[in-house]
Amino acid sequence: MNQKYGICNIEQVSRYCYYAGLGFGLIVLAGSLLIIRLHIPVLQLIPPCSFYEKTGYYCPGCGGTRAVMALLRGKLLRSLYYHPFVIYMAVYYVVYESSHIISTITHGRTKGLNFFPPYFYAGIAVILIQWAVKNYLRLKYGFSL
Repeated sequence: MNQKYGICNIEQVSRYCYYAGLGFGLIVLAGSLLIIRLHIPVLQLIPPCSFYEKTGYYCPGCGGTRAVMALLRGKLLRSLYYHPFVIYMAVYYVVYESSHIISTITHGRTKGLNFFPPYFYAGIAVILIQWAVKNYLRLKYGFSL
C-alpha cells in the first residue's frame, strides 16, 4: 500500500486510468470528427451558464467549452485565455497516455507514469485561481470574457 496516498496498488490504478483515458480519447475523437463533419454549431446548442446569468459572475467552469473548442481548432492561446485548465489537462493527458503507450510497446521495459494525486490537486488549484482572477477582474475593472 502506498502510505502517502492510501492507494493499495498504484500501478493497477494507473493502468485503469490509462484504459479509461484511451476510451475517453476515442469518444472525444469520434465526437469531434462528427461535429466537424456535420458542421454542428456546438457553442450555440449549449445553454448559457445559469450561475453567470443569476449572479453576473463566472462559475469555476465558465469558459471551459469555449476553451475546448479553441483547442480543437488549434488555437492554444485562445484556449488558455478562456480556461487554462483545458490546456493543463490536455498536456497531462497526452504525456500520461503516451507514457503508457510506450510502456505497452516496450513490454514494460519503460514504465508508464503512475497515478499521482498532486497533479489532481494542481488541476483544482488552476481552476480556483482562474476563477478568482476572472471574477476579481470582472469586479474591479468590469472585465468580461
